[in-house]
Amino acid sequence: MLNLKRNHSTQLTTHTFSKHEEGKNGGDWEWWLTNSSRKRWLCIRVQAKVLKLKTDRFEHLHYKSRKSGIYQLDRLKAECAKSKWRPTPLYCFYLHFDSPPHNIRPNRSRTYHFYGCSVAPVNAIEALRKNNINDLSSVLAQSRPWHELFCGGSSSDLLASAKAFLEKIYGAGYQINIADQKDGLPPYVSRGSTSDFQYQSDEPIVVFNSSPPSYVLKIMESLDPDGEVPEGIQSVLVMIDNESEDKDHQ
Repeated sequence: MLNLKRNHSTQLTTHTFSKHEEGKNGGDWEWWLTNSSRKRWLCIRVQAKVLKLKTDRFEHLHYKSRKSGIYQLDRLKAECAKSKWRPTPLYCFYLHFDSPPHNIRPNRSRTYHFYGCSVAPVNAIEALRKNNINDLSSVLAQSRPWHELFCGGSSSDLLASAKAFLEKIYGAGYQINIADQKDGLPPYVSRGSTSDFQYQSDEPIVVFNSSPPSYVLKIMESLDPDGEVPEGIQSVLVMIDNESEDKDHQ
């Protein structure tokens, strides 16, 4: 992220806050994406998890608050659903391995090195939780390198790329990818059924806003937005696609 900020200082802005109480809203990172006209904005609320190298497990993947008894994932979904900005929920994984797990299948656009930062939809993680699964191989089976969110597919437009990626991993395209894997499927997934991975919601998974909240604008102006940011958010990233045209994508 630091390298990206150094290389794209006019397109990428980040702001980190003091640590809030864990589990307040289920997400600890907000990503705001926009195009050059800044007339359309996409919010993604991210829950980050770190791999424990000694065990090759994400030991806090299914974190549950002792005080409230609510799972972090459930809090994330609920907060995204009720937010005015309709953020898309997403999990992000920081990991390292000396050799690729057997279920990573490299191709021309994806090698195992790209999985160092990976993302996955919340419903895939929810399905893992049903069987208390948190090992590296099973998590990666449901994940994609995060660069595919920003520059995947045939479109050079940031918002179009992000929309296509999110709709893919939450929709039929993601189900096809899961069912098509020959190895590394979690034991509870049958090859004939992927219903656990359908995103159950009456709302579209990607919602564009005409403007961002005031704290995002303050961050872009290098002003202090503390006190306005949703409780629990530790960092906000703003990414501007200065090269895209202002197109009204549906």
